[in-house]
Amino acid sequence: MKKYMNHAVLRYYYNEIKESDDAQSVVDDFWLNVLLSYFRGDLNFGVESARSLPEIIVHCADCTIRPIRYGDSMGIRYVTFVEGRQRSSEAQWSDWETALAQLTEYLKLVRTESAKKHEQTLYGAACIGRYTRFYQLNPSDQQCVNYPGTSGNLLELAEDESMIHKILSEIVEKTSG
Repeated sequence: MKKYMNHAVLRYYYNEIKESDDAQSVVDDFWLNVLLSYFRGDLNFGVESARSLPEIIVHCADCTIRPIRYGDSMGIRYVTFVEGRQRSSEAQWSDWETALAQLTEYLKLVRTESAKKHEQTLYGAACIGRYTRFYQLNPSDQQCVNYPGTSGNLLELAEDESMIHKILSEIVEKTSG
């Protein structure tokens, strides 16, 4: 089942990502629109603006985070995307390792904000150019693990759309309510 690539604007962003090595804002725009279609306001989610990583986390010049909040003023965050946006980094394993390290450190930081979060599985993804990898940080763990069923595989935005759709739908279900 395909979902998000049915939207003309997302196909536009995807094509822009494919054509440009320096597609920073286009990658941000693509993910913002995808995430808004899954983590909807009527389901009590809020997709927050992309921001730089906190200074206490190893810094990547081209990485941002996009937190997704669920719930009331307690500000419980379940899902975080780390975006390393340069297409030239898609095949560089060291960039994927850096993105995973930053995602892990950020989720651990989020977990320390509230005792309630220690009991929850936190979800995240590392996104570089046209590819993404999904992870989760289980309660009491100190390292993210591959999201179930992904085996740590790189998922290409168009070619693996059905799998990405399935994962995003599962995360919405797991984190809502």
